[in-house]
Amino acid sequence: MPVEKKGDNERLFALILTQHRRWGTVLAPYIILKRKNVDYYEMAEALAPHPDTNTLMQLDNEERELVRLINEYSDRNLFKLFSKNKNVKEFLESVSDKDFENHIKPYIESKIYTCLQLCIDEETPIFQQRTRISNLHREDSLVINASHAVPVFKFDHTEEGSSYSLSIEANGKMMNLQNGNIEILCNSPCAIRSHGDILFISDIEGTKLKPFLSRPKISIPKITEEKYFGGFVLSVVNNHKVTGS
Repeated sequence: MPVEKKGDNERLFALILTQHRRWGTVLAPYIILKRKNVDYYEMAEALAPHPDTNTLMQLDNEERELVRLINEYSDRNLFKLFSKNKNVKEFLESVSDKDFENHIKPYIESKIYTCLQLCIDEETPIFQQRTRISNLHREDSLVINASHAVPVFKFDHTEEGSSYSLSIEANGKMMNLQNGNIEILCNSPCAIRSHGDILFISDIEGTKLKPFLSRPKISIPKITEEKYFGGFVLSVVNNHKVTGS
């Protein structure tokens, strides 16, 4: 909903998918401005990590909740939760990849996933900031698909050996994961960005998708086929949609 409208200028609350220098892709809350006679928005006011009180008062309850959730992974709050360093600067410079992957990243992703779920009902505008430029164009807009997509495994067995691949079925259409523009936003539960769409993937973790972003299939060594089919493949058949030959 518009936060403020003066003449032909309009201020809106929006979420921006942007890059944090240490944590990677995150959501950031902004007031964006559309001026008269221009076809793009300006990122006018950041609402993290220190939102303006007067601006917050103009937001509705759900928008304030989105601001609150995102500020829970501000650098200072992460420092308080996960660090024994003396200050935020030292924390950012010394945090290990292991601590990030095992503790900080899952925490951030849980907040991002909740925000994305809230945006479905609220129809909150979401944009991807593709560069450091603070202008947002129509092609930067992201659309959240409310219907969950499902993973589809394909197993192939021949005399030479076996292999399996993974695709995503969304809205009745199959999506090739090697299209070059897919980003895993949250691992568990799983949410991805595919071009201008945000998709929730049911019953699979993002780590299982990751290998197929760069290669079409995974080969199963012949010596391990029996063990593979009796364990991993059987589990997949019982829990996922499967095709194959």
